[in-house]
Amino acid sequence: MEMKSEANRRSGVAVIIVLGMLALLMMMGVAFSVSMRTERRSAGNYSNDVSTKNLVWAGLAEAVRDLDDAMVADDVPYPLWEALWTSNGITQVSLGQGEAAGHVPGVLASWSTNTASWLIWERPGSGGMPTPFGRYAYVILNTSGLLDANFSGGEDRGGGTNVNEIKVEEFPSILNPANLTRFKNDRKTDVWYESLQELEELNSGIANNTDFFTTYSRFPLDDDLISLVGTESELEARRVEIEAKLRAEVRFADAPFIFNSLLDYIDEDSIPHNNDLAEPYVERVPMINEVWVDRLTMTVTPTACTLSRPDFAVELVYPFVEVSSESFAVEIDVSSTIVDANGIVIAGPQIDTYQMTTTAGSAPESYRMEHFRERSYSVVADLTGGAVLPVQAQIKIGCRVLITSDGNQVVDAVPYPTGTDGLPFTISATVASGDMASWECVDPRFNWLVPSSPTGRRNHWVEGVNGATTAGQVNQATLDMWALNPRDTGYDTHMQMRVSNREELMSVGELGHILRSRSIRYRFNTIRLYDMGSSQRDGILDGFTVETNGVQRGVINLNAAYEDIILAGFEDAPRKYPESGQLISLAGAEGIRDYIMDDIDADGFYEDIAEMCDSDWAGIAGLGGYTDLERESIIAHSCRLLGVRQNLFTIIVGASPAAAGMGSYAQDTRDLVLSGDKRAVFQVWRDPVVNADGRHECFVRFFKWLEN
Repeated sequence: MEMKSEANRRSGVAVIIVLGMLALLMMMGVAFSVSMRTERRSAGNYSNDVSTKNLVWAGLAEAVRDLDDAMVADDVPYPLWEALWTSNGITQVSLGQGEAAGHVPGVLASWSTNTASWLIWERPGSGGMPTPFGRYAYVILNTSGLLDANFSGGEDRGGGTNVNEIKVEEFPSILNPANLTRFKNDRKTDVWYESLQELEELNSGIANNTDFFTTYSRFPLDDDLISLVGTESELEARRVEIEAKLRAEVRFADAPFIFNSLLDYIDEDSIPHNNDLAEPYVERVPMINEVWVDRLTMTVTPTACTLSRPDFAVELVYPFVEVSSESFAVEIDVSSTIVDANGIVIAGPQIDTYQMTTTAGSAPESYRMEHFRERSYSVVADLTGGAVLPVQAQIKIGCRVLITSDGNQVVDAVPYPTGTDGLPFTISATVASGDMASWECVDPRFNWLVPSSPTGRRNHWVEGVNGATTAGQVNQATLDMWALNPRDTGYDTHMQMRVSNREELMSVGELGHILRSRSIRYRFNTIRLYDMGSSQRDGILDGFTVETNGVQRGVINLNAAYEDIILAGFEDAPRKYPESGQLISLAGAEGIRDYIMDDIDADGFYEDIAEMCDSDWAGIAGLGGYTDLERESIIAHSCRLLGVRQNLFTIIVGASPAAAGMGSYAQDTRDLVLSGDKRAVFQVWRDPVVNADGRHECFVRFFKWLEN
């Protein structure tokens, strides 16, 4: 009995052990099942995450393809829309909410309330039937014309050499000087803004929203532009290629002359670089403009003819808009001869030289008269040797301007070479006293050759009419030439001139101050930056550059649709030269803005900034009363703030994969189970100009996953 009880006890223990082991196995099975479910879910989530990210990138690729398709279809280098979305999906989703809104420029903020349609992304299934794999949507925002907040604005307007000069203080997001100061100072401290979200959060100068700003810009320069960067010696080293471009873009025969003029334009001295005064040149010196003899007395007695008490007068014109710090002297050589009625010389020639000191540049665009009142002058002819009356006095005057502050070198001469016959004056009378007709220079840059015919209108010099002079004003000979050659045929109709003397060019537009040719037929005919009536502009803006890098940053895209931005590039532009204090009027800046926008609306987008000059700027509202020099100054000191070669887009992409159920994908788009939604924002740059391979360079500049 005791043995049976022991056996029963042993059997009970075995049962308990077995049950315990079964319970343990069950617990392990349940734990394994739970663990595997977690792992499966984790793997599924990871798979969904990877799939969703791939869908986002696929959406970006689709968006970039749409960019090209849209612009090729419209045959334009820039899109004709602010925001683009496709609409062949089923479910409407909003992509602009939450964090995405912080990446939308203020000027496009109204878009964030709009919706974009999903696109269905399908992958091949069995039997070739499409099987839904997931879906994505995207919206493309056109930010091509917005300003780069990392570069644009912040400084006073000057010569247009720095994009900081763009007048952003008029934008609603800045609006006042205090905000402009904060905008500038914060930008300096923050160094760089990667996104609009950073800009709005960090920069206290942005008062309301990001407005007309983006945070990236890239404007490549055309490959065929020739650089004019450098000093006189550096340009000289590149003479061959520069002259070749000048032949193609301005005048073939005069390319060497134009190049030499460029060297004189930038060098710091006022001495022609080749010391050859037998051609027009570009130096800031007073120029001989009119010469006459005043109050010369001619006395004839039975025994002698005497010339005495003359007043030789020389008018110097200083047509330059900038002041010169140099000092000058004026010299004249007077050759006096007395002949009898048969032309026999009975006195002379007697040579007298006189000098007076003057100062140039004290009054820009001014005239200065130098009177040589020589009371000791005396020329006497003996009439007792059989001279036949009446006698005649023949006087020839040669003039020179010397730069006394730089070695007394001759910087202007009539005639040149010196020592040849000067301007002729003749007196024929028994007793004569009074003024003689003056000689007027048509264009003082062309003054070295004395006339061969007193009435020849193609001469450098023209004799005044009826003894009149035009002292202190534009010569009648000049007015006559302007009347015969109006500005709409390509001629300047003013005396204004400008010379830089800064050692380097500030802008290629400064070439507009240089004569196109040394030929006399091209008097008052400077290089044209814009069309002048029937005369087309020269290829300066689209032929040369002074940029030191191949890419510009922060410039204004002229093809932008934003009138405030275009206005910001021209407002307060120098009307003559940067330090003149004379700025373009607001009406003039607004006129340029309206002209550019209307021009693009009428004829399409600009391929380069030079196309804004394909019309006569004299017709722009607010600029009609300006001289050509003043209008060209506006172009020259604004063109470096402008560009056209940038497509820039903000692309927001949303994606969601289809979750598998019961081991297979849903077979109908209505049965899609969505999970793991993701959104991302991209900033994409595209070149509107095709490269050598016929492609538009394109890359993603910025990318960020959105949190909400």
